Amino acid sequence: MMMHANHKWPSSITTNLWPYALRMANDTYNNAPLAYHEDKKSPLQIASGTNVMINQKHYKTFGCPVYVLNRSLQEGKPHSKWLKRSRVGIYLGPSPHHNRNIALVLDRDTGLVSPQFHVIFDNEFETVMEDKYDSQWKLRAGFITQRENH
Repeated sequence: MMMHANHKWPSSITTNLWPYALRMANDTYNNAPLAYHEDKKSPLQIASGTNVMINQKHYKTFGCPVYVLNRSLQEGKPHSKWLKRSRVGIYLGPSPHHNRNIALVLDRDTGLVSPQFHVIFDNEFETVMEDKYDSQWKLRAGFITQRENH
């Protein structure tokens, strides 16, 4: 997942995101049906003794661009039509503390990770080819210094 995301979006995806990729890979394995199991149950279903399947539409590509709706629009407040309606973040998997359709999103400006509901995913990384924006999250999170950034 990390190699794919880094290949598609090298300016934003680094090995610093490894813990999130590992958590998402573990979550994916635990919820995927086992090919060798007679009922094609997932490890989570076997351990819990339930037959509830995870909704596959909630699984997105790790590290893909996520467009998060502007906070004023999320809150239903007035918003000028000349201002941006969304910002681009990095998808880090589903939130472990919320419903499965809540995404963890890394803000490329601040370096903070937050759960977001009002999002649009670009699973194929189609919008990053034209993206000339240099992510500041590595600098803000302390992974690089200002000198290395230039």
